Amino acid sequence: MESDPRLAGVAAAYGVNLLPGSTIRVGFEIRELTPLWRRRRLNWWTGRVGAKTHPRGRDRIMADGERRQVAEVWISRGTCMGPHGSASRGS
Repeated sequence: MESDPRLAGVAAAYGVNLLPGSTIRVGFEIRELTPLWRRRRLNWWTGRVGAKTHPRGRDRIMADGERRQVAEVWISRGTCMGPHGSASRGS
């Protein structure tokens, strides 16, 4: 976002994550994925891919006996540039 002129107007970035809790420590906010049909479809898809490709298989998509749920993760430009921008390098 910092050096690419095509991204100069970007206010925030978002994505869908099967492990949304791991994104909090770098400044992402977690939001429930809506509508319900989309969340169900992405849960199914990420579960299939995760169980097939991860060395721990199905165990990787489970947490405390429950299947992990996808969520949207968002980060503002300012929050992202704080710890990850050029001002933070060398500190």
